[in-house]
Amino acid sequence: MRLYAGSSLDFVSLNINNQIAALLRQEFIKQFGFNPSQNEVMSWRNSLLRVALIFKEAGLTDNGVFIEYQLPLSGKRLDVMVTGKDESK
Repeated sequence: MRLYAGSSLDFVSLNINNQIAALLRQEFIKQFGFNPSQNEVMSWRNSLLRVALIFKEAGLTDNGVFIEYQLPLSGKRLDVMVTGKDESK
């Protein structure tokens, strides 16, 4: 389970345009059947913008991003997971 999976460029754009929290909220409702708390939505809006600004400043343009990724065989979730590839691939 994850609430968002996409490119780092799309992730940065969604945050800069203040769209990420609404997108995550919609996906949360779709997957869980109820609204996330207002605190969770505010946390997404505030903290993910900061992550996106770090991505932008670091030049992370060719990466994948997962938000609220549930670890297999566990009830635990990663807030943000960044994926990439090494130079040989």
